[in-house]
Amino acid sequence: MENYKRIKILIMEKIVLLILMFSASSLFAQTSDIIISECVEGSGNNKAIEIFNGTGTAVNLSNYRLEKDLNGNGNFTYYHNFTGTLNNGEVYVIAHPYACDEIKNVANLLKQVITDFTGNDQIRLLKNGVEIDRIGVPGDINFGYNKTFVRKSAVTNPLSGPQNPQTNGEWTEYPTNTFDNLGSHSFENNSSGSSSLWNSSGSNIFRESGNVGIGTTNPQYGKLQVNGEGVDNGITLYRGTTGSTTGRFWIDINDYMHITRSNSTDKGIIIKPNGNMGIGTFPLSTTKFFVRDADYTTAGDKVIAIFKRNFNSDGHGAGLYITSDAKGTTGIVKLKSTGYSAQNMGLGPTGLDIYIQKNTGNVGIGTTNPGTYKLAVNGKIKAHEVNISLTGWSDFVFQEGYELKKLNEVEKYICKNKHLPDIPSKSEVLKNGVNVGEMNKVLLQKIEELTLYVIDLKKEN
Repeated sequence: MENYKRIKILIMEKIVLLILMFSASSLFAQTSDIIISECVEGSGNNKAIEIFNGTGTAVNLSNYRLEKDLNGNGNFTYYHNFTGTLNNGEVYVIAHPYACDEIKNVANLLKQVITDFTGNDQIRLLKNGVEIDRIGVPGDINFGYNKTFVRKSAVTNPLSGPQNPQTNGEWTEYPTNTFDNLGSHSFENNSSGSSSLWNSSGSNIFRESGNVGIGTTNPQYGKLQVNGEGVDNGITLYRGTTGSTTGRFWIDINDYMHITRSNSTDKGIIIKPNGNMGIGTFPLSTTKFFVRDADYTTAGDKVIAIFKRNFNSDGHGAGLYITSDAKGTTGIVKLKSTGYSAQNMGLGPTGLDIYIQKNTGNVGIGTTNPGTYKLAVNGKIKAHEVNISLTGWSDFVFQEGYELKKLNEVEKYICKNKHLPDIPSKSEVLKNGVNVGEMNKVLLQKIEELTLYVIDLKKEN
């Protein structure tokens, strides 16, 4: 009885081993031999041929030969004998010596005799003198003129004999001068020929299209599609080997997209389905871009800062930042210059409609030269009321002891200068303008002096 149990256990072990071997061979299927994986027949000399090793082991290339016929005549008189070793999963590219750099940069060999083909030349691969793979058909048929053909990733075996890549179902056709796939080959490591699964349930999948699905067997919305429920439906990034979670990307049940640090209370970046964005807070329904600082107690922290370097000088430049005072009760929008090369700030459609000088803070509207004035306007100003602060007023005329000029002296002054005393001349006004506050004070002074002259004349009469 004991021997019987032992034999039964041994038989079960053998069965399990066979199942595992069969499963492994199914999951890690390989090409039976190296294959022609890509053929480029582009404009001019943009031509290349690629072979791929998916056999699961390194291959001695000295057993292989590539041949080309001319115009589909069936006479394979042009050839190349391979040498060296091709490792598993690698490709070998032969390119035309005068191809573009994008092709030559991925080429293993530049050889004209085998790559100087047109759209009706057949290319075949031989092993020990026996054909194992071919692209093209005999006859003057332009199957490949100005086209790129890439072997489908589900193909696991070479195919000898005439093969029209446009019709045999093993090739994907691309437009002229498509070189994106050259230098590597996508190979589906499975037995089904359509997709590759890497977990027991089959919910993670790599399809023939190149799309990768995690949590789905039908990734159709991009090269990487991740499906999940709740907080587990996103992507988590870890820093180095410490295991410390540093970042997460996920979508909540309201279809809000979140980008945040998982070990932080800050809300990070949140985007609503309508495109409204919030940084540090949930986005508002009426605002496309809403930013909130998590720290309301530190004065000078920038909620938004935008700076551009001055690359022509000292590496500094000008910019703008939005902040608040220490209590968070006053919003501040500040134009900032850093470094000696950053001079001024400009606002408006042209960038110079409102001009702010560095250091002085002087503002020009319609001018880039405010000079020494805090506000210089090149244009008209309309206001309901203007209040001008002055350091004095003209009531001193009525103070006791004020000496009123004699009328004959005023007459002589007018004859000589062509304007009243204390009033600027025409040339002075044209050159320097008029100080409105001071001018009003002087005009009132003249009115008060005129009043005194009238009173004196009344007394004389």
